[in-house]
Amino acid sequence: MLRLAEEKARALWDNLPISGRLPVLAADTTVALEGEIFGKPVGRAESVAMLARLSGRTHQVHTAVALLHAGGSAALVSSSSVTMREITQAEMAWYSEPASRPTRQAATRCRGRAAIFIRHIAGSYSGVVGLPLCETWELLSGVPGLLAEGVAA
Repeated sequence: MLRLAEEKARALWDNLPISGRLPVLAADTTVALEGEIFGKPVGRAESVAMLARLSGRTHQVHTAVALLHAGGSAALVSSSSVTMREITQAEMAWYSEPASRPTRQAATRCRGRAAIFIRHIAGSYSGVVGLPLCETWELLSGVPGLLAEGVAA
């Protein structure tokens, strides 16, 4: 995930005609349960299966943020634990309906419809959503002249 965030930032940096003048920020999120990394659920069946595995359990959400700028690069990882309540089969089917459009972390999104399944978050709420703001601020504030003077002092 850290490598992917760095590769995303590098791909954009290399393709910008104004490289070197503007920083590039990229992120990548991974969901893991007992060391197993979950990929993107493809379709309803995979979304339901993922929810079933996470139901009543605590999993980890790791979000890497990479910053590339004229002076170099830096990256940080935010890790959080998310505890899901027991989810019924009917709820899984309802959530995984095509209208809800399961996406990347559809089974673990802590905003929108999936928020009803989350009992507890230990760590960064914004990291679970997809962009850990604390870590992002730390990266940005480490680049001289990027933020308003005195803000990052």
